[in-house]
Amino acid sequence: MEQIRFAIRQIEKYVPGEHVAASEITLQLTDALERLQCADRHFQEQLRGVTRSEERRVGKECRSR
Repeated sequence: MEQIRFAIRQIEKYVPGEHVAASEITLQLTDALERLQCADRHFQEQLRGVTRSEERRVGKECRSR
């Protein structure tokens, strides 16, 4: 994600704002960054859900002994 942010900053820094191709590249990179962040949040939520399920399962096993 940091590499995408870096690329966006470099394009904005070194390419004039009116350049159509640079604007399209920046838009594509920004979109990719947003999708990657969304996927990362989803993955983290899923990981926390698996961890909680495992904790509950282990807790039940301990209580049953």
